[in-house]
Amino acid sequence: GTTLVAVLRDPRDLLLNWLARGSSAGFGFPGPDIAAEWLAMQLGHLADREAIAPQSVVLIDADGFDKDSDALAAAVQAAFGTSSAPDLAQATALGRQVNGLPIDFPAGAWRAYSSLMAAPFAALADVAVRLGYPAK
Repeated sequence: GTTLVAVLRDPRDLLLNWLARGSSAGFGFPGPDIAAEWLAMQLGHLADREAIAPQSVVLIDADGFDKDSDALAAAVQAAFGTSSAPDLAQATALGRQVNGLPIDFPAGAWRAYSSLMAAPFAALADVAVRLGYPAK
């Protein structure tokens, strides 16, 4: 009876941000190919779970933090079944530097690196599509 709520981004954008800024959990990888394989495997488990029991998985696109924080708050409210939406001001502030610029690359930034990072992004392409992101 448990619902899994996952807030995520396109896996290729996740990889790009990891490589540029590191992992908040302190994960380290010897190279982008291995990092991409690990990320694909982990997100593959999430995609498998959603395919098997879609009613028990709620995927929330983290790009909503930049696009529409009210819609994102409503999605979180619906996922948790609460009577009011959370205040996302603190969460939104965590995504910004002191000067107000975003910490992460914008959604779709991976496309600018598609030739340079072709192999790692190819490792993530299938799981990205399975999670609802465009193939290209």
